[in-house]
Amino acid sequence: MGTEPPRCPICREPSEPFYEDVRPFRACPSCEFVFTNRRAREEKAEAHYQGQWGSLGEEWWRGLAENIIESVAPYRKPRRILDYGAGRGDLAEQFRKMGYDVTALEPMTDGYLKDQRYPNLFDLVVGVEVIEHLPNLWEELEHVRRNTAPNGVIYFKTSIADVLRDPDPTGFFREWKYKDDPTHLNFFSRRSIERLADIGEFEHIVAPNGTAFALISKRAGGVDSRALSKFY
Repeated sequence: MGTEPPRCPICREPSEPFYEDVRPFRACPSCEFVFTNRRAREEKAEAHYQGQWGSLGEEWWRGLAENIIESVAPYRKPRRILDYGAGRGDLAEQFRKMGYDVTALEPMTDGYLKDQRYPNLFDLVVGVEVIEHLPNLWEELEHVRRNTAPNGVIYFKTSIADVLRDPDPTGFFREWKYKDDPTHLNFFSRRSIERLADIGEFEHIVAPNGTAFALISKRAGGVDSRALSKFY
């Protein structure tokens, strides 16, 4: 009897070998999620993350903060914000300057979300370049959900590509630089985000330019297509 192939981290369907270079990648034929279980060593990963801190200027962070608020405004006007995976706190600082009550969480310095005991729930949880790193996707999403207020918004900035729908999927993936980051494990398509939202009972929005997506409690109502043009 052969070994059962790794199951998709999102929908739990059996995955298939897809591409291999320095790491093996697998793809889910059901939800079109691409992933790898080959993680960088912890000390190497931390050095990699910290090497990226400070590489972007204040103007970039201010523009991102403004776009996030504008994007989620049709669904929730936040007061309390959790910057989840905050790095050195550049985005959190911009939110504070805009007048929001912000908590910054950087696991390397503050510990993991599962170990936090915040006094209040958050109207908006923002993860910039976070979700592609998570080895235990649903477990971590549940910790995020537990800290999100009813009808709150969970916003993830990550690179989104419909890899398996490209005329040359392996060629596209080979040239896609996003996969070359040794700390990136999860590669989302629009279909995989749709499936994630369906399983987790969220409404969802995907940025037209493939740079972010948001999960919204279904109790917040339907998705307003007019907001898509503002979604960063």
